[in-house]
Amino acid sequence: MIRVHKIKLNPTSEQRRYFAKCAADAQGTWNWALNRYLQAREQGEKIDWNSFKKEFRASDCQARQWSRETASCVVDEAFSGLSQAISTYFKSRKTYLSKGDTTAANRLKIPGFRGRKHAKTGGFVYTNIAFRVSGHSLRMNRLTTEVNMCEPLHFQGKPMSARFTRSGDDWFVSILVETEQAERVRPDWRQLPSGKQKSVQRAERPVPRQEGEVGLHFGLRVFLTTSTGESIEPPRFLRQAERRLSQLQRGLSKKVKGSRNSRKQLKKLQAAHRRVANCRGDFQHRITTRLVRDHAALAYDKWGVQQLIDLPDQFYPEGFYDAGVATSANMLKYKGELYGTRIVIAEHPASKKCSTCGAIKEDLKLADLSWQCDNCGSVHDRERNAVLNNLAAIQLKPLAGTNQVGVTPVDSDPLLTGPIS
Repeated sequence: MIRVHKIKLNPTSEQRRYFAKCAADAQGTWNWALNRYLQAREQGEKIDWNSFKKEFRASDCQARQWSRETASCVVDEAFSGLSQAISTYFKSRKTYLSKGDTTAANRLKIPGFRGRKHAKTGGFVYTNIAFRVSGHSLRMNRLTTEVNMCEPLHFQGKPMSARFTRSGDDWFVSILVETEQAERVRPDWRQLPSGKQKSVQRAERPVPRQEGEVGLHFGLRVFLTTSTGESIEPPRFLRQAERRLSQLQRGLSKKVKGSRNSRKQLKKLQAAHRRVANCRGDFQHRITTRLVRDHAALAYDKWGVQQLIDLPDQFYPEGFYDAGVATSANMLKYKGELYGTRIVIAEHPASKKCSTCGAIKEDLKLADLSWQCDNCGSVHDRERNAVLNNLAAIQLKPLAGTNQVGVTPVDSDPLLTGPIS
């Protein structure tokens, strides 16, 4: 299996300058390759990325001059990333058109040029032959000194690639590892008599699993409801940090743009926003990991997730954006594959379907927290009814090619696909 570990770096001033050169090289290469692709498409030429790459290396453009100071894999991965992004665009568009969803297909956009904004946050990619990981040290081609990492790699296996990204003034590396372990192996620091520290690998924790099936439902007022009776309220990370963010934003507006004090204040504001994002990600990972580790099968309704995403902004209650419904659903999918938990995505409108007789109440409004079925007269709580319908969907959706319910990963869906983090 493929796992990713994102680690914060502590680079020196020289290493920071090299990272900035690599990021500018990757951005310039991307823009040159995209411009060449659009020209070839307009003139009806054959799309051959290898010939485009040879043409780029033979040219004397500004991007090519930058690439002479960086590792060759930076250019190669920029071309590879663009070709993959364009291929993903056409595949997703074809998928939506095959389902008759022209609105979603037209909403997709072909990858665009990377401008000044991307230069401040964008990064670059190193292949496995261009870097080595040893404890807290990262050895990279074209760098004479090792880059210090805040923590060692938590996965034992073969490193495949390393993606370097920037957030504010901080640099991070996301190392892709081919491994057989689903759980992270975190180091256990023990103090030795000599005063030195030694990293000792902790024993892997046993995976607790309840042989049960659970229905889930993502909602507006309640972030997640389960068929076991658990209700998880949406977090308020952004709300809790609003006062601090407002103070920092006002302080930034009073500074002279481009001054040293302005840059210092901007770093503080970026750090505060990054903390909110980290708290949100930690909340999502804790909830989804606990669910897939503790249960054999989970089910949620795709219709409910899609409805929440497509709602106008005025319908969202306070704190809804802090939850990240689509991201959490995506985490359930890929973590189900890692832990061997079956994930079923139901196609029915779970909150509108009567869990007693199966009739659908079409005129159900968002404000209706409870409703009565027109067919059988049953009275339902909206969230409880949805999780019961999703729980029943597990039994109604057997494994492909069999008549029994088992453990299997779900098929990918363009709405919920995304990078593993």
